[in-house]
Amino acid sequence: MAKLSEMKRQLRASRKSNDTESPFDRFVHDPVALVFSRLFIRWGLHPNAVTLLSMAFGVTGGILFAWRDWRVNLAGVLLQIFAAILDCCDGQVARLTGKTSRLGRVLDGLVDGVNFAAVYVALGVRMMGENIPFTDRPWGLWIWLIVLPAALWFHAGQCRMADYYRIVHLQFLDPATAVAFTTSADLRAEAGAPDPSRPGYETLFLRFYASYTAAQERATPHLQRLLNAIRAKGSLPVEIADAYLIESRKIVQITNLLTFNLRAYTLYVLVLLGWHVWFFPFLILGLEGLKWFMIRRYEQIAARVWQGMMASARHEGELE
Repeated sequence: MAKLSEMKRQLRASRKSNDTESPFDRFVHDPVALVFSRLFIRWGLHPNAVTLLSMAFGVTGGILFAWRDWRVNLAGVLLQIFAAILDCCDGQVARLTGKTSRLGRVLDGLVDGVNFAAVYVALGVRMMGENIPFTDRPWGLWIWLIVLPAALWFHAGQCRMADYYRIVHLQFLDPATAVAFTTSADLRAEAGAPDPSRPGYETLFLRFYASYTAAQERATPHLQRLLNAIRAKGSLPVEIADAYLIESRKIVQITNLLTFNLRAYTLYVLVLLGWHVWFFPFLILGLEGLKWFMIRRYEQIAARVWQGMMASARHEGELE
């Protein structure tokens, strides 16, 4: 009983927040992952090592989608699911041991992309020899005109924006962190600052992260205006944070749909049924539409909260 209570305590401590965890993760992925996380902590494994282990299983599983054999595909699905569990583990290990880092967070997102990249390449290779739906003509090299934009533009953009809104939500949960929200300008300045002790790969990482963050900022002008106002004020009033979070909680679960669960498990079902070609319309039309709906709603929220913040500032000025 004591051991079970300790595991429940660790499960709560290992979560970023209940707001941003999906029900599926809370009741399936996270409890299973905690079993492995406890082993990794006992073995002294660093969270980044767990992340790379996740990549090894995920890439191997993705490659198996190239075969036209449901048994091989099933093995690929199981390896991908195990990689997803390990992906939960790295965050759990980091939070339980206090070994969180900016590099670890970005590496975690990068590994997710690499795992799915293996899937897209495997599907592209497989579909080159398959016929275009409702015709007797094979896709050939034409399939890459669908696969490459799907991976590099649609998938990457959906995950990038979902990740950004989740980070903002988490920082508004702790008003002090919203003032210190990292911008692309901060990252470029850090990358350009001379530092003989900084390894070259870290400078490259900072430049990549700056470019990644800049793309998030360009898509969210109203949110940037709100964050800039918070930084200029030097504090985030609790009532402003609460106003944002009340609205954000209504749609924050979209971020989970766009990053892994809906995308991955739809893909697995379609691959096992041999209907994998229909994953691409689902990604390009369905998930992309969901991404723009999410951006539009969050921009509306940011605009309303900014207006409330400005009205409050004017009121305070009148009182003075």
